[in-house]
Amino acid sequence: MRFFHRACTSATAAALIFTLSATSASADPAVVERWAGENRYNTSAVISQHAFSPGVSVAFVASGKDFPDALSGAPVAGASGKPVLLTDPSGLSDAVRAELTRLVPAKIVVLGGSAAVSDAVVTGLGTLTSGGVTRWAGANRYATSAEISEQFFSPDIDVAFIASGRDFPDALSGAPIAGCSAAPVLLTDPNGLSAEVNAELARLTPDKIVILGGPVAVSEGVAADLTTKTDGDVVRWAGANRYATSAVISSQYFPADISTVYVASGTAFPDALAGAAAAGSASNGCGPVLLTGPTGITEDVRTELIRLDPAKVVLLGGPAAVNDPTGRQVANPAVRPRPSSPDLDCPDFDTVEEAQATLDHGILLGLGDVHGLDADDDGIACESGV
Repeated sequence: MRFFHRACTSATAAALIFTLSATSASADPAVVERWAGENRYNTSAVISQHAFSPGVSVAFVASGKDFPDALSGAPVAGASGKPVLLTDPSGLSDAVRAELTRLVPAKIVVLGGSAAVSDAVVTGLGTLTSGGVTRWAGANRYATSAEISEQFFSPDIDVAFIASGRDFPDALSGAPIAGCSAAPVLLTDPNGLSAEVNAELARLTPDKIVILGGPVAVSEGVAADLTTKTDGDVVRWAGANRYATSAVISSQYFPADISTVYVASGTAFPDALAGAAAAGSASNGCGPVLLTGPTGITEDVRTELIRLDPAKVVLLGGPAAVNDPTGRQVANPAVRPRPSSPDLDCPDFDTVEEAQATLDHGILLGLGDVHGLDADDDGIACESGV
C-alpha cells in the first residue's frame, strides 16, 4: 500500500515524499519529492537549496513575473551547474535573500532588463556578493535570449535549440536538455526570427538546429529560414500538445532507468523556472522536465515515465501547481485506473495501488470518490485492503 508524509526542509518549505512499495511497475521502491515554497520566489530558493551547495561561482537572478529571461538563462545555469533564483521586479523576497546569503556566490548575473529586474534590486544584490553584479539583457525577450547565449556559448557548437518566446512550455521542456548538452535556447516569434537571433545563429554556426514545439509555436516559415543557419539538419521535436511535446523532447535525449525526473505544471510557469536549471545541471544528474495539467498526467507522459523508470521524481511547486493525486500518478504510472462504471468495491480491485489510482482519477476529473473507496475521506483508498 502506498502512503505519504510531509517532511519540512526549511522554515518556508516542505518536501512532500511518497514512499512506494515495490510493484510490477518497478523492481525497486520509488520516491516522489515535492520542492515547494510559499510562493514562486520562495520555491526558487527551495529548489536551489536542494540542488546547489554554497560557494557557487555565479548565481543567476531573473524575474518571476514572466518566463522568457529565466528560460533563456536556464541552459547557461544548467551547463555551468549554477542556480536560477526568481525575484519580483521591485524587490527580493526574504527567502531568496537568505538563499543568496547561503550560496555566497562569487558574482551575480541578472537576466533581463530593468523592466524585468529593477535597478534597485540590482543595487541590493550587490550587497550579497563580493564579485559584483552584471546584467545580461537585450531590447526585448528575443534579443535578451541572443545576448545570454553570446555571453556564455562559443562558436561552432553542436546544436542550438529554438523555441517560441510567446509561451513557456516547449522552452521549459527543452531547457534541461540544452543545459545537459551545453547548448543555448534561443527564442523566436512564431512567425519570424529577430535580427539579434539571426546574428547569434550566424556567430554560433551550429552543426544542428532543434525546434522545440509544433508549427503553431514555431512556424514552418521559421523552420525553412533556419535551414540557412546550419550546414546540418533542422529537426522538430513536437507532440500533439504541450504535454505530449514534453514527452517527445524527453524521449529524444534521456535514456531509460534515469536517476531523476522533474514534473511541472504545463499551465503555470513560475514554480518550474528554477527547476529547469536544476534539471539541466550535470551535478544533479541531468533529468527531463515533464509537464502535467490539472487533470493529471496524459497518456503520452505516462508512457514516457514508464520508459524512463526513474528512481526519483521531483514535483516542482506546491499542490496548486502539481496536485497530490498527480503526484501519486507519477509515482506509479504503470498502474492505470479502472472505469467509473460499473460501481466497484474494494474487493473488486487486484491491488490497493489500482484502487488508489481509480480514486485519484475520479478526483482529478472532478467526479470525486465515485466508487466510495475512501471511507474516512483522507484521500487514501481501501485502507483495510482489497
